[in-house]
Amino acid sequence: MRIPDILALSWRQLKERRLRSILTILAIAVGVTAIIALSVQVEGARAIIQNLGKLGPNTIIVTVRGRMMPFTDADVARLRELNGVSAVSLCSSWELRSLD
Repeated sequence: MRIPDILALSWRQLKERRLRSILTILAIAVGVTAIIALSVQVEGARAIIQNLGKLGPNTIIVTVRGRMMPFTDADVARLRELNGVSAVSLCSSWELRSLD
């Protein structure tokens, strides 16, 4: 068969079996999207792990959960007074939640 004949046959089959064609195209799109999403997540996790590795074995990260107020200056001062603590740095992050 020649290429124009193959293209004509393919186009005719796509038109005759619309649902099958749409479902096939949708499946391919979902598969590609899933692969891209997974690869992005893996790269993000890799970057986080590399950043945590740079902190070193003498670093402790303290997070506060369950309190509406983040660390205060008094909390940071108390941490600095602990034995064996050479430095304290404060890093704030906020999580927004709906009141519903």
